[in-house]
Amino acid sequence: MIKAFSSTTKSVLATAETLPPMLIAALCWLFAILFGIWMLPNTIFVRNACLLLGGLLGLYVIALELRRGVTVLQVNAIPVLMVMLLYLWVTAHLLWLGAEPQLQLQEFSRYWKRIILCFPFALGLGLALRSAVVYSDTQQSKNSQSCWGVMYLGLMLPTIIFFVKYALTILAKHYQIELNPFLEVSEDYHLSRFGMSKAWYVFFCLPGFAVALGMITNAILTNTFTIKKYGVFLLSMIAVLCAFYLQAVRNGMIYAGILIVIAIAIAGRSVLRSGSRKQIAALFAISLILAAMVAASVHKHPQWKMMVADAKVAVQLEKFDHWKYQNHLGKGYPMNEYGKAVNLSNYERVAWGIVGTKLLIENPQGYGLMSLSFDHLTKAKWPDSWLSMTHSGWLDFALGYGIPGLALLLGALLLAWHNSKKVITPWSYLGRWGLGSIGLLMITTELSSEIFINATVFMVVAIAGMTMDLGHNKKLDKHLAQS
Repeated sequence: MIKAFSSTTKSVLATAETLPPMLIAALCWLFAILFGIWMLPNTIFVRNACLLLGGLLGLYVIALELRRGVTVLQVNAIPVLMVMLLYLWVTAHLLWLGAEPQLQLQEFSRYWKRIILCFPFALGLGLALRSAVVYSDTQQSKNSQSCWGVMYLGLMLPTIIFFVKYALTILAKHYQIELNPFLEVSEDYHLSRFGMSKAWYVFFCLPGFAVALGMITNAILTNTFTIKKYGVFLLSMIAVLCAFYLQAVRNGMIYAGILIVIAIAIAGRSVLRSGSRKQIAALFAISLILAAMVAASVHKHPQWKMMVADAKVAVQLEKFDHWKYQNHLGKGYPMNEYGKAVNLSNYERVAWGIVGTKLLIENPQGYGLMSLSFDHLTKAKWPDSWLSMTHSGWLDFALGYGIPGLALLLGALLLAWHNSKKVITPWSYLGRWGLGSIGLLMITTELSSEIFINATVFMVVAIAGMTMDLGHNKKLDKHLAQS
């Protein structure tokens, strides 16, 4: 039986053409560079260069696959088609539905142009990785492993760069050296053009943490976890958590904790019921990381203790309208049931979420701006208000492009996430854990701006491309599945 399968597989391999390994590697390295510097201010030239070169290589890959019989008329290609429909919807919004055509045109020419241009790079990368994945158990195993290493390095580069800058900043202060602002960690991104919002760190650092956690969770379930084999992934998780702690990124801690809870839930039942001592010890170690995170976060962010009390005040929108002004008029903030002023973050997140949801119901077609639709809609209703975004990426995007726009982007992400389970490990972790963490994070983080939407669309299309059934590999997929 095995001999017969081997013979058949070799026959299929002989007739199937694979993409050149150098082409796949080039796309992986371009992704790693792009993802690594995407959040860094004043790197637009490098970003555009990666998108342009990646797009040209991606078009070449797409052309090769179309020539070999790839079709987009398949279930796994639906996320790609939904992204294309999103482009059309945004264009239609600009031409016929938007309330601010001038502002929309500026945003379209500056932001959506890049988001659209990233499409061939993302799809080409996904299709190229699909080629590497299919052959990962045959003659291209080494190429597949090296590509995986480059892709994971790309996910971890934002964290690595942060620690390099953090170390340089400390050394510069210690030795009283004036450091180039680009090389230091800015304490206030509002005052420095080289500073970065906390949301940037959590968006670009969390996927690396999530993918490592997914790998370790699967290793625990399959009883293959060893420090030698997975130590680097465990260290990368700790590094991301340390970055969140040092930057006081509360959202990062929240979602890292949620992901660990999910991992414990996935592995816990099976391990506790019939697991070995090694499995139980590994699961216990992950639980300890979670406990340490909770303790560190509560110590760093005492506002956790007031979350419920502050939320009770925030839901009383008419009685307490301080949420409209962000203290711009000097009104301050209301007191909670403990006689203390509400925490800004707790109070505003809840109030803005409720108000934003109501505005979306009133404006289901959307206002037309990616980032500041909430500000414009609230000013139309309350002219003296002083707001910007709702603190929810999904809600802000919906306020911009309506329920249809939200349905297309969120639907594409969920379908790509679901379909990625069909991909073999470790590549499936890019979708199930990496892309999944992005979708989860956008629930309560203000991520509806060009960099984040661009990266989200890129990841959705790339993951969808990985899951597409390449026409010239269908026979091989069937034989590999039967093995």
